[in-house]
Amino acid sequence: MSSEILSVIVRAACEALDQMFSLAPTASEPHILDQKASHGWDASGIIGLTGAGKGMVVLRLRKTMVNDLLKKSGMEANSPEEEQELVNSLLGELTNVVSGHVINTLTEYDLDITVPLIVQGPDHKINWPVFAPVNQVPIKTTLGEMELLVCFALGRTPARSP
Repeated sequence: MSSEILSVIVRAACEALDQMFSLAPTASEPHILDQKASHGWDASGIIGLTGAGKGMVVLRLRKTMVNDLLKKSGMEANSPEEEQELVNSLLGELTNVVSGHVINTLTEYDLDITVPLIVQGPDHKINWPVFAPVNQVPIKTTLGEMELLVCFALGRTPARSP
């Protein structure tokens, strides 16, 4: 994946976190994910990218941070089932905003996004595509740490702007 594309995705994630929750996010240097290692995250928002490229954008958070984001949003759960639904809604919206910004910025790639998928549970597993490495970008915020994961490969030459 080009550093330009990764940079756009990282910037989109940081801008969404700041605009939606005023978290003052700071991204660290990316590195390649060790897919066999345990990760310790409790929830992931996953969006697929299709078009001139294909891949996935994933945001991973710990339960404490998700709960803090729900409080910042004014949402409170009255049951464990409702909490799970609120987490799904919050992470789905966040990943949609990030991915929407990405496809609107990288218009020359004619990208589209899939419906968000939310995975919850300690140290849950994600089946990563094998066509490209997974870039792992730690993000620090005023509420704690989270991470952005990006697996993306161009499948054809991008469209040219007139």
